[in-house]
Amino acid sequence: MCRIAIGQTAQLSDPDKEQLISTAFMEWYRRLLERGQNEAANRLAKNIDALEPVLPTATMMLIEAMSTES
Repeated sequence: MCRIAIGQTAQLSDPDKEQLISTAFMEWYRRLLERGQNEAANRLAKNIDALEPVLPTATMMLIEAMSTES
């Protein structure tokens, strides 16, 4: 998550758990917003290109969440 927040490349140690990890990522993202940590959440959203190859499921969920915020 930290690597993605700063736009660095990341990879999963267990790619078979991508959906599980994506769900956990989105829960963490939601908690950031609930706690008023918009700057951290925005940093993750801005680096969506770094997120997509690692967590494609989270990327789709994040894009959908951002489109409903507008």
